[in-house]
Amino acid sequence: MDEPENDGNWVKARSSLVWIAALVVAFASVWWIEKQTRLELIAKTAPAQAQAQAMASADLPPQPAPRPLTVPEVEAASSAWAATEREAAPATAWDAGSALVAVISARRLELLQEAAFDQRVTLALATLPTPQDATDAARLLVPLHVLAWRYPKHADAAGGVVAKWDLPQLAAQGARPGWGPYTSRALALMGQDMRTQEAGTADAWLLAGLEFGLTGTSRDMAWRAWKQDTARGGPSAIAGQALFGVSPSGAAAAGASNLSNHAVVLESLAFIAHGRLLAPR
Repeated sequence: MDEPENDGNWVKARSSLVWIAALVVAFASVWWIEKQTRLELIAKTAPAQAQAQAMASADLPPQPAPRPLTVPEVEAASSAWAATEREAAPATAWDAGSALVAVISARRLELLQEAAFDQRVTLALATLPTPQDATDAARLLVPLHVLAWRYPKHADAAGGVVAKWDLPQLAAQGARPGWGPYTSRALALMGQDMRTQEAGTADAWLLAGLEFGLTGTSRDMAWRAWKQDTARGGPSAIAGQALFGVSPSGAAAAGASNLSNHAVVLESLAFIAHGRLLAPR
């Protein structure tokens, strides 16, 4: 008669151990990415970035400090969140990652209350698509890592999602063209060392900056890529404002016509107000 009770106690103990382990992994991963940011991992592995290090941009603006949003920025955040809520359920892993980033950013901006946030996260974690490549996995790993770090009540579910993936196989596939700087940083959260030899697109650098932060050479590379992007309207303009303090021209939310773009707008505005996504609380 004692066995069922012992089994129950073991299940409870095992659940607690899993939860503690998830938190330990989250703390260790944040420490690791902080260390790698300081060591400029990406700059050391890409020849193009090494060359840029020797010739830093003279016009690189200083890193803006967090500040309260302006009235137009608050309105842009509300519009982007309203648009996100109208979007259909994400069908791809990339869009699912963008949706989670949007939900987390809306919570950071106090556009979403705790109860509604928890409900949305719980539903999303139960229905996430499986990533088909390393860049898909990267887009999902960032919000899953944030949930384990900032919102530990969701740590078990987030860890359970990642446990189903074959991360070494995904990392071996490499990043999508132009997305090496972002993909390698995200996979590093789970200890996957995916070297990249490409300079990266402006979009890849902007997301890396908003989520991981940029210093030294990596920030200079992001600035160069952003300046070379001739279509800097909409989300790209707001991301540039967040990372470099440059004022966007035209309507702040112009061009934010899909889930991924809505997420970038929300993430950029949360960056302006609170700093990068993976910064400790």
